[in-house]
Amino acid sequence: MLFSKKVDYALRALLVFSRYDPTHVLSLSAIAEAEAISKPVLSKVLQHLARAGVLRAHPGRQGGYSLWRAPRRITLRQIVEAVEGPILLFAERRPPALTEAPIAAEAEKESSEEAPQARLDYQSLQGSILLLLERCSLADLIR
Repeated sequence: MLFSKKVDYALRALLVFSRYDPTHVLSLSAIAEAEAISKPVLSKVLQHLARAGVLRAHPGRQGGYSLWRAPRRITLRQIVEAVEGPILLFAERRPPALTEAPIAAEAEKESSEEAPQARLDYQSLQGSILLLLERCSLADLIR
């Protein structure tokens, strides 16, 4: 699984927040400077995190963002989904079944008599990976 630059920026920004008390408000400029991330890109990432309930936005001249919850209560899955949307590891579309071709149908008949076909359980694999992301908190990443 490959994480995007936006997820990287989100994680780096959240690690800056984790150095402070969860109620501490940090400005966009302070985070951008600390992590050498462009303000426009970071602004969009922080807005996504705020909409997802990971960060709390504090409007106004002296505003900024603060953590909504303690780092131990923010999961890697929440962070990734806040920035990227739902995590789908496998596309819904699958190649046409071999049984659609006449020659393949005969071959499948012969092979089914010899041994059961192996199938990858995509749903279980997806669930296992999501569970791993759910079990990993921001606090775990800090250690």
